[in-house]
Amino acid sequence: LRDRDFWRPVYTELLGTTFFVFIAAGIVTISGNVAMEEMLPPRLVLIALTQGLGYAMALYACTAILEGGIGFFNPAITLAALLTNNIHGAYRWKGSPTRGALFLIVAQVAGSILGGVMVLGAVPNAMDGEEKVGATVVGQTTSTWMAMALEALGTFFMTWVVLSELSRRDVRPQSFVGPLAVGTGYAALQIAFLPYSGASFNPARSFGPALCAQQLSDLHVHILAPLAGSMVAAIAFALTVRGTSHRSLLGTDPAEVAYKYD
Repeated sequence: LRDRDFWRPVYTELLGTTFFVFIAAGIVTISGNVAMEEMLPPRLVLIALTQGLGYAMALYACTAILEGGIGFFNPAITLAALLTNNIHGAYRWKGSPTRGALFLIVAQVAGSILGGVMVLGAVPNAMDGEEKVGATVVGQTTSTWMAMALEALGTFFMTWVVLSELSRRDVRPQSFVGPLAVGTGYAALQIAFLPYSGASFNPARSFGPALCAQQLSDLHVHILAPLAGSMVAAIAFALTVRGTSHRSLLGTDPAEVAYKYD
């Protein structure tokens, strides 16, 4: 724990998650003030593009700094990446990758809260309307079970894209291709699912704004469903990637993986 290299990903994850949550929740709040909370097509596209591009920009900045090994500002994806680490080898901490991933998740939760506090302090009327502080909310005509199904499905696809990117040997960490693919996928899923489930796909995206807004009624949907979707994606990925087995899903020793950026 005294190793500076151990803490660099944690600090970066805190910074990246704070930035992403501020952008994501901020655009929902600001556009809601202008559009009087109505989810009209122009507002939907604006929210989706802003969140997708903001996510891609944060990912690019952090991966370029750390050369891999980040948690993607999403606890669900962090857990999936940890479970499949023996396939892609992105988590290369000395000692236990599990401990490092847990610290990343703590940083994501803290960044989520900081991002929500920043929206609360920076955006006028942030506590007005249904989506207070940009919190993710389930649509009024959508049942809880349907919202959970959509959140799990969206997180499944997001996790699959991330794991596929981690496993590519021909992309350097400074490349914008991977972050752009993840951000574009996130924007597309936002357009498809936001009016129905809130389109979080990320417990960190939902937790901080919901806590700051004291709007916790839908929080279980945006925590449990993404975790379930990412775990299914991890299992499916481990079973379909060439040269893997059931045992590789539990492997956490990056020394066993020939994965280097060279």
